[in-house]
Parts: sequence; structure tokens; C-alpha cells
Amino acid sequence: MPEIKTNTGVDLHYRASGSGPVTLVCLHGWGGSSDSWAGLVPHLDGTRYRILCPDLRGHGQSGCPPAGYAWESFAGDVLAMADHEQAAHFIPIGFSMGGKLAGYLAATQARRISAQILVAPVGPGTVPIPRELGLQVCLLAGNVRHSKPFFRSWFAADTAESVVDNGCATMAGTPRRVLEATAEMTLWTSLADVMGTLAQPTLLVTGDRDPVYHLDYQTRATLPFLQEVRMARLAAGHFIPLEKPAELAALISRFLMTV
Repeated sequence: MPEIKTNTGVDLHYRASGSGPVTLVCLHGWGGSSDSWAGLVPHLDGTRYRILCPDLRGHGQSGCPPAGYAWESFAGDVLAMADHEQAAHFIPIGFSMGGKLAGYLAATQARRISAQILVAPVGPGTVPIPRELGLQVCLLAGNVRHSKPFFRSWFAADTAESVVDNGCATMAGTPRRVLEATAEMTLWTSLADVMGTLAQPTLLVTGDRDPVYHLDYQTRATLPFLQEVRMARLAAGHFIPLEKPAELAALISRFLMTV
């Protein structure tokens, strides 16, 4: 995996594939890593796209600084990677927490981003999950034996157990302090004032078995911030990149052919 040192001194690891003229930047979810996209990337045309999948700070193989868990820091890391790869323009594909980050990038770097793809995203505002419950989930996520019974319902019932196990193991490998700091960012920090209404064409993908970030949630929490949006639903739970990578890649490819 390539590695760069960002301007804040964080060692950022990322996966790079493809050699196409359009750069896609895949942003994983809370407690995830670049491995979240391992099933999707082979289904995208590497002659059309260059695909960059970072481990966000504190996740995967990237550095785990004691501070700097804020949207501007995460965005700065992504931009440092894009600059290193000489990607003056790119299209973010954001899953869950990564969807909120994608929106932040689209709002603050509008000249670099012509479109965005949001996969079961957390909306720009706050999420009505009590902080006590959220911190309890952070504790659960640190132990696969405890997290799997909780997160199993976030996957569609027909998802292979190995896929669920891998997703829970990745979360368990993320330090608890990072899980708590990114939960604070994702759930209880509003970006509504930063976002405004995004003009970029957006593909918004939901899972019809997602227990939290389903179509009704997106209608309330995300759609008001999007000016031009296309909706798609998959027979999946929340973890769409893990559950339905080929189907998601097909939706992405069709969307990108039109923007």
C-alpha cells in the first residue's frame, strides 16, 4: 500500500488501482478501513477510473494521532493524498461516516469535485442517538464477541457470516478512543451550516433493510442538502459495500457514465 505523511504529520496508508482519467476516492465508514472496498474495486473499469481507497486517520494501517479527529483534519488528509496522486479533480464515494465526509469535501472543495456518490450516508446534521448509547456501542465494537450480536441486524439476513465477521473484526481493530472521537464527529457534530445545498450531481444509494440509515432517514436528513440527486435502493442492510459490492459497482458505473 502507498503511504504519505500529511501536513499534520499523520502517516496515511491507501490502496491505489486503475489507471483511468477519472479519479474516484472511496471513503470508508465508522470503524472501517480501505478493506471495505476490496469487493467493489474489481468490478470497476480500471481503464476508465483510478481508484484511491485511504485508511482514514486512526483506522486500518494509517497513523493514530492523539488528536485531530475533526472533519477539517480528515478532509485535509484526503486532499493530501489526492495532491500526492496529482488528482486535481476527483469524485468521492462515501459510505456511512464516509458519506458525511464526502459531503463536507463537496461543500468545501467544490471546484475539485464534480459529482459525489453517497452510500447509506450519515446526513449532514446530528443523529438523534443519545450519547450514552453511542458510547456504549463504541465499547461493544471493540470486542468481536460482543459486537457481532449487535451489528448482525445491520446486515441483511442472507449476508454470509464470513462477511459479518470481517466487518466486525475491522471495527474491533480500531482503537476505542478513535471510535469515540469519530462517533462524536459523525453523530453529534452538525455540518448543516457548512453544507448549504450541494450543486454537484449525487447518487444516493440506500439499503432497503438498513435499520437506521434507510430511505426514510435519507429523505429527512440528506435529501434537503442535495440539489441534483438520483436515488437507488439495493436489497441490503447498512453495510452495502461489504454485502453487495458487484451491484453497487454497477450502480456507480451507470451513474458515472452520465456525469
